[in-house]
Amino acid sequence: MGIREVASRAGVSIATVSAVFNRRESVSESVRKRVLEAARELDYTPNRFARVLRGKSSHLVAYIVPTVSNPLFSHVLRGIEDVMSANEYSVILCNTDFDCKRLSDYVGILGELRIDGLIISADHSSATRQAIDAFLKDNIPVVITCAPTDLTSADAVLVNDEMSAYIAVRYLIESGHFPVGAIGVTDSLTAQRRLGGYLRAHKELGLAVDENLVHMEHGWTQASGRSGLQRFIDSGHVPSAIFAFSDLLAIGALKQALAAKIDVPNELSIVGFDDSVAELSQPELTTVRIPYYDLGELAAKILLGRMRQLKRGLPLKRRVRREIEGVLEIRDSVRNHRAP
Repeated sequence: MGIREVASRAGVSIATVSAVFNRRESVSESVRKRVLEAARELDYTPNRFARVLRGKSSHLVAYIVPTVSNPLFSHVLRGIEDVMSANEYSVILCNTDFDCKRLSDYVGILGELRIDGLIISADHSSATRQAIDAFLKDNIPVVITCAPTDLTSADAVLVNDEMSAYIAVRYLIESGHFPVGAIGVTDSLTAQRRLGGYLRAHKELGLAVDENLVHMEHGWTQASGRSGLQRFIDSGHVPSAIFAFSDLLAIGALKQALAAKIDVPNELSIVGFDDSVAELSQPELTTVRIPYYDLGELAAKILLGRMRQLKRGLPLKRRVRREIEGVLEIRDSVRNHRAP
């Protein structure tokens, strides 16, 4: 029997069971008694590994990601693992698949394992906020990387989404493209920041934005990119160029253009964002390269510093927040109308 069975018997979440066994004050007395009774009925005791290591370093850190389908997180993970491995820490990878319950379960499981620190890339949700707060209350240092970008309770290593998007859109306009369309994602603060860069480029160059040329889809996937381009085709207004808010969106748009016999870049230019898979497309995608390995490496170094501070009993200094700008990688998916 394990922590999942105790949670099911007591009618609570895994995170709540972990909170009871870790003596968090946030759990009510009635819930605490119910959990302990369920544990007795199932003859459950907390993980022996966790008990032995209580008060000592487990030399475990975790990296929580929203999906393993997006290659950018593998680049972040490599940066984290290279730093942690060199310092004799093992990294546990946790994929939530954008599932709030799974995230809550991980909070409980990682709490039972008594991890020394956490790096998290997640969506902008109340579940994410609650998860981060739970670790911080247990005095487990947390570093956010990539997202969410709106939390200030933890250290963060982030992408300057607005500036990076601005670079891409300004490049398109200065290459002779107008109007420039956009394919983004709904209900995403990251997407809103990239939209801000799109709007800023137009404003600074004195150009009006046609809201009908901004298509927000339901996910950071190739399927959403295909859907976004098809909406342009169906409207009868395919712009001169499109800025896609991620490489996966851009590659989806490229594939849909190919299916519709639209020549990229001669009839339509496309720029992506990430440079996580851009070189695998045909034509090779012009994109904003984000150094995700470097983000992971820096996040790991900051986390190491925090863990060492706690080990020495030193007070944590004010929160660290670093933002990294992207660099435009010019390849083959954009036609420069102003080239000599």
